[in-house]
Amino acid sequence: MTVSDILKKSAALSHLFDVNRDTVFAQNRSVLRQLCGISAVLMAALLFLALLLPDWAPLFPTCCAGLSVSLLSLLLMTVLLPRYPAILLPLFYLFFFCALFLSGYHALAGTASGESMAPMAAVLLILPVFILDRPCRVGGLVICFNTLFLITAYRLLPGRPAGNLSIGCVIFSVLGLFLGRSAGVRKLNDLELRRQTALQRDHDALTLLPNRRKLFETFSTLERVTCPPHIGILMLDVDNFKLYNDCCGHQKGDDCLRQLGACFARFAQEQGTEIFRFGGEEFLMLSLKYSYQELGVLAQALADRVRQLGIPHPTWSCGVVTVSAGYAESSVCGCSDFDDLISRADTALYCAKRAGRARVTGCLDTGDAPECPPVTRRRT
Repeated sequence: MTVSDILKKSAALSHLFDVNRDTVFAQNRSVLRQLCGISAVLMAALLFLALLLPDWAPLFPTCCAGLSVSLLSLLLMTVLLPRYPAILLPLFYLFFFCALFLSGYHALAGTASGESMAPMAAVLLILPVFILDRPCRVGGLVICFNTLFLITAYRLLPGRPAGNLSIGCVIFSVLGLFLGRSAGVRKLNDLELRRQTALQRDHDALTLLPNRRKLFETFSTLERVTCPPHIGILMLDVDNFKLYNDCCGHQKGDDCLRQLGACFARFAQEQGTEIFRFGGEEFLMLSLKYSYQELGVLAQALADRVRQLGIPHPTWSCGVVTVSAGYAESSVCGCSDFDDLISRADTALYCAKRAGRARVTGCLDTGDAPECPPVTRRRT
């Protein structure tokens, strides 16, 4: 394997960490919580035995320290992690280092007997497998521990016991790092497969925008929590798109939808909204923070952004691709649910199209226009 191959694999692994950052964080949080809980129970049991059995008395200081570290880690996860998510990995590494330190202390205190080496071997083998992080960081921590441990061992112990401990420490470290890297790559590939499957399930393949299924899933999630006071729906329809397809061909039509999808995605990211492909040439924007007036300004800005793309439309008097838009907002419409809100926005869109297209209409400006029927959600 050449240096170039190693760099490519390292870059690919780094990319997997970046695109699955949230999932990796959730997995590390779950694993650390379980490790702290198991460690606390184990240390408490050993501490109880150390108090009851004289032969186990030497374990007392190590068990006290281990129980304190486990409980402190759980406390920090409960109190600080929700506010400061960035402390998760430092906390995981602190727990890892404390476990290595205590097991190393136990090994040195036991003068390299087989029994005293077992806890350190277990930590060196198990923890690199459980923590999901870039191999260079895990390897750096293990190398630092090995360096400190070997120096301490040769200072405190005679040559042969120190040598036995050093050899064992290095062997279990290499094994642990190898197993950890293999397990990490396997977990990341599994997470990436799940992410790609979710993308294909919840996103439109042509525009790469979230699809109708994802929209209704979002509605269901919002209905289970306290909704914000301002819920806005903006319905968008590409003007005379059938004529565009008939004139320019379906390939050009697909290219047009791709450009619109990219434009909508950028706009949604800038404004803190979500835009979904609702079906055909129809799109829907969901807003959770803008008032009715602000939503109108936003709708006009998006319509202007589409016009500025300058996509030629030979059969439309505007000369370029445009959109009509209708919007509705919960606080002024008094809608009871999302389906009614979509219906009001759809009615406003109908009015915009009837008035000549390439314009924006709000639900308060529809006059006596017949209201569109509520959307029926299809469960998938």
